[in-house]
Amino acid sequence: MAWEFRKLGPGENVAVETQRDPFAAPKWAPPVWHMPEGLVLIVNTVRVLVRVLVFLVRNIVPVSITAGLGWLGYAYGWTVPVLVLVLVGVVLATWAAVDRPSFVRWVARPVRSWWRLVFVYRRDWQPVLVTAGLTKVHKGREYLPSLVRVRCGPTSDRSAPTGCGRTAHTSPASIGCTG
Repeated sequence: MAWEFRKLGPGENVAVETQRDPFAAPKWAPPVWHMPEGLVLIVNTVRVLVRVLVFLVRNIVPVSITAGLGWLGYAYGWTVPVLVLVLVGVVLATWAAVDRPSFVRWVARPVRSWWRLVFVYRRDWQPVLVTAGLTKVHKGREYLPSLVRVRCGPTSDRSAPTGCGRTAHTSPASIGCTG
């Protein structure tokens, strides 16, 4: 097919396909914007800095712990952070041995819930919802609720997707907490 140039502004030409049919609707060519490289670098640098800041704010506890251990390692050598981690492990083991119910409530179940949310449910969330027919497709894009919370109990898990006012017993991988 032949090409013709149309002027969009002073000194700007855009190539569009030539129409052979006189009754066909015109094809409109989008304008081509040339961004300065410096502006692109500044915008992308600001985007990266904002995303890093959002990550740091959303994950303040693990980032603070990691930064504290890193500072201890830098200031006093690698043995101090290792000793701190060993001390935390000994304290947790003592707590688990002395008062098992409170340890399970405050440490074991939240850690197990996070583990199962990340490595069990979220991984299998999309295929299970598709199989169950709980997804919506609009203009070729698949929409499904996101999984935001999993609570592990002594016998079963409870998951709550977004937009769901109540929790429902769902289990894409298996029923109940094992292990």
